[in-house]
Amino acid sequence: MLLAKTYKMTKWIDPTPVEIPESLLDLGLHPLAAQTLVRRGIAELSAAKAFLDPNEYTPTDGWELPDLRTAVDRVEQAILKSESICVWGDFDVDGQTSTALLVQTLRALGANVHWHIPLRATESHGIKIPYLKEVIDNGAELILTCDTGVGEYDAIEYANSRGIDVVITDHHDLPEILPNALAVVDPKRLPDEHPLATLPGVGVAYKLAEKLLESREEENSSRITHHDLLDLVALGITADVADLQGDARYLLQRGLIELRQTKRIGLQTLYELAGINPLTVNEGDIGFGIAPRMNAIGRLGDANIMVDFLTTENPSQARVIATQLEGLNTQRRLLTSQIYQAAEAQIRDNPTLKENAALVLAQKDWPAGVIGITASRLGERYRKPVILLSVGEDGKARGSARSVAGIHITEAIAAQKDILHGFGGHPMAAGMALDADKIPAFRRRISKTITQNLGTEKLPEATLLIDAWLPLKDLSLALSADLNKLAPFGPRNRSLILASHDLTLANIAKIGRNKEHIRLTVKDREENHQTILWWNAADEEHPEKGSRFDLAFKMRTGEYKGQPQLTLEMVDFRVTVEVKRVESSEKKIEVVDFRLKSEAFKGLKVEGLQVFVEGNSEIIGKNRYQLKKSEELALYTSPPGQSELRAMLKKVKPQKVYLIGIDPPEFTPQAFLSHLAGLVKYALTKKDGQTNISTLAAVTAQREATIRLGLEWLAAGGQVVVDVDGDEVKLTKPCEGLEPSQGSGEYAQADLFLAIKGLLAETIAFREHFQITEKESLME
Repeated sequence: MLLAKTYKMTKWIDPTPVEIPESLLDLGLHPLAAQTLVRRGIAELSAAKAFLDPNEYTPTDGWELPDLRTAVDRVEQAILKSESICVWGDFDVDGQTSTALLVQTLRALGANVHWHIPLRATESHGIKIPYLKEVIDNGAELILTCDTGVGEYDAIEYANSRGIDVVITDHHDLPEILPNALAVVDPKRLPDEHPLATLPGVGVAYKLAEKLLESREEENSSRITHHDLLDLVALGITADVADLQGDARYLLQRGLIELRQTKRIGLQTLYELAGINPLTVNEGDIGFGIAPRMNAIGRLGDANIMVDFLTTENPSQARVIATQLEGLNTQRRLLTSQIYQAAEAQIRDNPTLKENAALVLAQKDWPAGVIGITASRLGERYRKPVILLSVGEDGKARGSARSVAGIHITEAIAAQKDILHGFGGHPMAAGMALDADKIPAFRRRISKTITQNLGTEKLPEATLLIDAWLPLKDLSLALSADLNKLAPFGPRNRSLILASHDLTLANIAKIGRNKEHIRLTVKDREENHQTILWWNAADEEHPEKGSRFDLAFKMRTGEYKGQPQLTLEMVDFRVTVEVKRVESSEKKIEVVDFRLKSEAFKGLKVEGLQVFVEGNSEIIGKNRYQLKKSEELALYTSPPGQSELRAMLKKVKPQKVYLIGIDPPEFTPQAFLSHLAGLVKYALTKKDGQTNISTLAAVTAQREATIRLGLEWLAAGGQVVVDVDGDEVKLTKPCEGLEPSQGSGEYAQADLFLAIKGLLAETIAFREHFQITEKESLME
């Protein structure tokens, strides 16, 4: 008898049999693709053609959006009168692209335009009156919002009191009373079934820009068309997880075509750094490659520079900002990992936390910009609402909530409003603030509210809709291409979930820059093999070798070394025959933890021990480049990053590692650049200008990328001429009267400074991670 065990207690639902109408047979689709169309309510030939081919779809006239005519008239008036227009956006990708789209359009039409994107750390979302006052005091005569504003009643009243018109373009849920703005352009004012109803913020901004460009064609100095804006629209639609129906799907289809041939230097540079093939960019590349990088600056930095990034024609500026995005995204991943591990530690220490209907966890100074990401991940793991709270120095806890299907988390939070300072959100996500001493009561009360609303203490059962059961031998590039005709995928048109019966595990390996992903090789009884990728699953339960299981997965066509490759991505598995766990015979690195006990380590005498030391230290040892193969390694200095740590472990191949982890002094950007300038001066006067990236990295205990940017900063300021060839660096004094090259100077220095700041913060974040992470995890 089979012993059934379902991972995460998810109920799998088999596909419902359907007949393919004769009219759809003319489309030449694979039977599974045609069946999927029928299951998703598309059974008429004309509807299927419009769904599959944007050339067959008739886009909806933007004039059907309420107040759009008023908005266009007021913006045109501001252009004619050279009034100062402030585009007020938001810091997520939808807000960034909306802002950039409107700024680019208004510039092309000769408008006097500037923009304001709120800082998440100080302003949060929306329009805060103190910052609005500053914008108006600085001369703004028209406020044009995008991806925000529909709920900002008080801010709009303040603007009116100052005699300033406000035109709102937004897509968020409507309040009970609309704000008293000159125009409120929001697709939520349309019926739910309207083809414009699911547009995100960038879609609404696009409809406004489209009408402005049509009506003021003669004034269009840059000769841009609304087609030139569609690449931004595609980014915003995908990143904001908009429902892909009606015009939202059509605009994404058109926008993906534009993204594959984008002229935006910023996006071209981002493709390069993220390893994305521009010719095959799809919604997956946006969701997992581009959007996280763009969102990172909104979460951890200042998103206002993203307008420059998306509109610049300066390659140097684009590369500097793209490098900053890379650094912030890495920092975001590290911070998310730290919070996740800290949350799991709380659960291990107090398992009763899992017994509540909502998982509510709190800790001092969790970074507010990333706790929502971690809450989502924990929600997927525990299949219940998760609320993470960061406790500040003021004794207030501020947090993010993420829910599961069937539980309106904002309504549940609203029931506790008498103990909250504030809250807001939608059915699946919310934010809130309360006094830290109220957290235990909040935890009890919200769990009670959820169970009362459900009418049972049992949370809704998670389900997984299977689109087809297929044997491994039937999975092919040809089938993937046939099914991809249904793309782009997203809400209201999810990726197909396929499943295979009765598999075993042939191999498993951790992959990725930080070993955060898993690659599994599975096989069936006929010895057919397939490789499965499981993202962010390093800490997840996985099938054991020797067990038999069913596997649910998504299939797509990827690329490897320029060649198409079939890619399967794990969704779920359920074990049908279990085996006893067999302990691995593979030797693991023995780890001895001397963190917070460095004095005890100093008294340790071990023959042949290599000690990793960088920066200014009283301990004599070797830097990362001097290490050699050895049985034992002591990490006296905290490494500057995960990749540097992994490179050292790969080089030394130790059987035993001692963790001490003394952090070098933290550099501010100013202090780092001053220190680097001193090292450059020494090389010029004592070493005939000869040095190495590796030497400078070891002396400063920083990453090589930070050194390279630091040298660029010094060169951009005219302090030194830098010639880098691999690791070798040749420094020369600048000739008197020589002007900095194009793309350098003060502006380039400012951008480089921001990028350096991001990389230094990334190193600080990793060193904090190094201090608190379980010792074995660091060695994986």
